Amino acid sequence: MATRTKSTAARKPAAPATPKTPPSTKAAAPKSAPPKPPVTPIPPERPSPVVTERARRGDLLDAMDDRSPMRRADLKVVMEMMLEEMGKLLDSGDELVLPPLGKMTVKKRVERSGGDMLTVKLKRLPDSGMSDDTDT
Repeated sequence: MATRTKSTAARKPAAPATPKTPPSTKAAAPKSAPPKPPVTPIPPERPSPVVTERARRGDLLDAMDDRSPMRRADLKVVMEMMLEEMGKLLDSGDELVLPPLGKMTVKKRVERSGGDMLTVKLKRLPDSGMSDDTDT
């Protein structure tokens, strides 16, 4: 590593201080506009999340009642049995394949004091030609 040596050349003398000029009696030049605050970039708009109400058991029963000729009491029994059987199958680790809904599997189970918490994966199947208005 090379060392730096002092220069023997003479330095320039310091520039003399310039005296301040007194303010003129003429109209002062307009001041420049105050500095603008820094512009913060606007983030691109994100699509707003879709907010929906929670569908409860009664809502599902109402929808079934609207589409079915069966009595509401009979529909309630059928729905309760179906949900019970689905719960048993998921508890046993089986995979549910329900074509209009999709394929449902349990990915994780955490035992809690209030009951087990299941993480369920639902793979939606492509549209099978079923439309919303299948009432005939």
